[in-house]
Amino acid sequence: MSEPHPTSSHLPLTGFKLFTAALFSAGATFLVILDTTIAHVSIPTIAADLGASPNEGTWVVTSYAVADAISVCFTGWLASRLGPARTMALAMVGFGLASAMCGLSTSLAMLVFFRVVQGAFGGPLIALSPVLLLNNFRDEKRPIAFAIWGATSNAAPILGPTVGGFICDHWSWPWIFLINVPLALVMSVGIWRLLRHQDPASLRPPVDVVGIVIMITWIGATQFVFDRGLDLDWFGSKLIVGTTILAVIGLAAFVIWELTEEHPVLNLRIFRNRTFTAGCISMFFISCVFYGSLLVSPLWLQTNMGYTAAWAGVVAAPMGLVMFVLTPIVASLINRTDPRFLMTAGLISMSLVFFWRGHFASNVTIEMVIVANLALGLAASITLPAVNDLHDVPVEA
Repeated sequence: MSEPHPTSSHLPLTGFKLFTAALFSAGATFLVILDTTIAHVSIPTIAADLGASPNEGTWVVTSYAVADAISVCFTGWLASRLGPARTMALAMVGFGLASAMCGLSTSLAMLVFFRVVQGAFGGPLIALSPVLLLNNFRDEKRPIAFAIWGATSNAAPILGPTVGGFICDHWSWPWIFLINVPLALVMSVGIWRLLRHQDPASLRPPVDVVGIVIMITWIGATQFVFDRGLDLDWFGSKLIVGTTILAVIGLAAFVIWELTEEHPVLNLRIFRNRTFTAGCISMFFISCVFYGSLLVSPLWLQTNMGYTAAWAGVVAAPMGLVMFVLTPIVASLINRTDPRFLMTAGLISMSLVFFWRGHFASNVTIEMVIVANLALGLAASITLPAVNDLHDVPVEA
């Protein structure tokens, strides 16, 4: 992890400027998450239009998510050199341009490439959005910042599937990306004008080029194995075997290099804190199951149940609505309740919902699908804030 960025000496904004800056900062998170969920219900439509299978169409989502995750690791280094506000404004411009190119794509390969670019610019937006909020909502006002960020983060899953389905059914799929362009432009200008003066003097931290290359290699190889393994008969394919070996060796090399590098791109020593490590492991498995279901469910509804993209979005929206309402409430209870209790209750609830949904057949009614999504939203509202709280511990690196 790069060296910490010095705190800005400028006073936080107040009044209308504070409201506008908070809207733009939180809006960045909203836009990135919206672009993830809006694509979930659109995959069958995109794949059919570009002459690809639904399985190949999932690359539109997974490529974006992988690039987003990798770029988060570079965000601290970029913010140290450019400043948090400048980094976020420039990332927003890149996100908008990449969105435009996604909408103009004429092949799946072209779309996946620009989704990677889009995800690479989206990572800093996710990472820096709460930073800019906390810089202006200090001390007793910080719960307001977390409430704003949480509300926008949970609003995106509500609108994403519904908007994506409506656009695919009534317009054309490129507009799910093109609508980002004016929003990104407005937010980049607003963040630049309102917040760039808060950026402290820039630093020049060394670049861990070797660590970056190794990380991209092993993560990319891992993603290829999971994306193409089913189509290539998993370990019956020499390509999958070779890529798996590359991923394992790359991961081992990455761990060794980052533990011995003076300026690592990712400071692995933070995992010496057991609470933080437990939170990360829990979040990894919960995210795989929960967010994986958000991708699979709309595909199943459209390819097996005959739902249109719009109706697949409608039945998914109640889950986001429950999360939007309940997540801030649960977050406020964490300081008065043992988060381990909340997380355990949420995980048990989530497991029961998935067990129930696992028995759904082609004769399942739309009412049952909606009720299942409502129950999953309730379980996620309890689980995710509690798991996130485990990350919020002091770490001595």
